[in-house]
Amino acid sequence: MRRALVAAAIAGAFLGAASPAHALTKSFQTGLDDDYAFGDPVPAQRALALQRAVDGGASTIRIFSNWSTVAPTKPPSSEAARDPGWSGYDWSDADSVVRDVSAHGLRLLLGVNNSPPWAEAANRPAQAPPGTYRPSPTGFRDFAEAIARRYSGSYPDPERPGSVLPRVRYWQAWNEPNLPFYITPQWRKVGSSIRAESPRIYRGLLNSFYEGVKAVKSSNVVVTAGTAPYGDLEVGGSRIPPAIFWRELLCVRGGRKLRAVGCPNGPVRFDIQAQHAYTQGASTRKALNPDDVLVPDLARIRNPLKVAIRGGNVLPAKNKRLWLTEFSWASNPPERYGVTVARQAIYLETSFYLQWRNGVDTSVWFQFRDLPTSPQGNRFAITGGLFFRGATTFQDVAKPSYTAFRFPFTAFEVRGGKVQLWGLAPKPGKVTIQRFENGAWKRLTKLSTTSGKRMFVKTRSLAAGTRLRALQGSDTSLTFRVSKRYRYT
Repeated sequence: MRRALVAAAIAGAFLGAASPAHALTKSFQTGLDDDYAFGDPVPAQRALALQRAVDGGASTIRIFSNWSTVAPTKPPSSEAARDPGWSGYDWSDADSVVRDVSAHGLRLLLGVNNSPPWAEAANRPAQAPPGTYRPSPTGFRDFAEAIARRYSGSYPDPERPGSVLPRVRYWQAWNEPNLPFYITPQWRKVGSSIRAESPRIYRGLLNSFYEGVKAVKSSNVVVTAGTAPYGDLEVGGSRIPPAIFWRELLCVRGGRKLRAVGCPNGPVRFDIQAQHAYTQGASTRKALNPDDVLVPDLARIRNPLKVAIRGGNVLPAKNKRLWLTEFSWASNPPERYGVTVARQAIYLETSFYLQWRNGVDTSVWFQFRDLPTSPQGNRFAITGGLFFRGATTFQDVAKPSYTAFRFPFTAFEVRGGKVQLWGLAPKPGKVTIQRFENGAWKRLTKLSTTSGKRMFVKTRSLAAGTRLRALQGSDTSLTFRVSKRYRYT
């Protein structure tokens, strides 16, 4: 009954959702981001977390390597900086994580951020967090080459003679550059006007990172930093709204009619565009600020990208895949500001569906297991885990959201009374959809996942309120009640 009430609440929020940002993807992959769980210094706990990620159907693990931690001392030359064997580098933590993620057959998205002091501009203001102030593009380019060489798949493993360190193919350049926690300054004063500065700084960092990573292997894939979903309404505030950040980064101007203008120092280079999406409400909620970006608002960053590609401001000049590299909801319990665990689960699977409808092909949930809460409560997703935190990982208890992550299933009207059944099965193969009627579960239809992937989708005529669930072997999804309130405008 509680789940039915949650479904009804979600349905009420599905009002006038935007049309898909681009063509629907043929597959949809899920990932997890938790530096603490997947970088746990206790090997057995880290291995258990990674195995649970595999069991949950995750394909990707997102972890950051701290540039400042690996390179606390300035290399004596560019040649030394590009050499992963330089004695000033400390790769011990990164090596261990890369080995374990690879051993579990998971794709690693390895991000790099946080400049060491020697690579920041001089005279960092007191209010600028360490590691954020105008990081050196040249230093970042050299470090990018060094880390890509170390994890090229051919670099000797220092702890395992005769073996090589695993290959990392997917790389993310920085994190949330539209926030002052990661890049400063966000704005700068030019005469009597105030101009966005962090997009200009980040353009240099992104292009330098791309050059360094691609110098090792051209098949390496560079993912942009995921921009934070919210900014400040006033020009000159501490946070730049993501849509403004992207237009400035891509050198796109205009309101309803966008146009590309010349980019200083040439085009922006990357392979995949990334965004983050956190909301205090339902996953269907659109951002109030027209330049903020949640899942239903993804066209606000996709349309400028299309214009920039056509205008020659982006290389390679081809359509870019879209990844959501952070999203989640904190749950109550244990976080007093969180949503109920039932609501967290339905928000998760509903968001997966909405992301797919809006062109996302890889989605990364932030936090695998809860972090400790603060006595005052915290509105950030530190308790957005799929597991309640125990004294150790072995004592963690799965939330309903772990089931929703492993076997998401939704049923929403898409047009003219037609309901789209959508989900991700635990593994490729047949999926049975059951309907609850006359006090019992009865088979409605049987579907196949697409092209050896986990996704299944089919459109059927069903009455609003029908209770459905999906089954595959011994696995059962959470129950989902059909809603006819979801429509596209």
